[in-house]
Amino acid sequence: VLGKSGAGKSFFTKSVLLQACAAGQQVVAIDPEGECRALCERVGGLRLRYSVSPERTLNPLDLPLPPDNSAGD
Repeated sequence: VLGKSGAGKSFFTKSVLLQACAAGQQVVAIDPEGECRALCERVGGLRLRYSVSPERTLNPLDLPLPPDNSAGD
């Protein structure tokens, strides 16, 4: 989301995140400024601290595998 200061970027982003949560979707927000902290707490989310430490990594493209549906084929 791009825009000048005061254009409503944070409001828009939080609105989209809240709508996704209300629809039952799992949401991940990388928020280095902590702007979504209150929203995370309100929806019962899990807030993780992260660092650039090599012991911990976060790969947003590492998605869980879908359930095995081969038994029904």
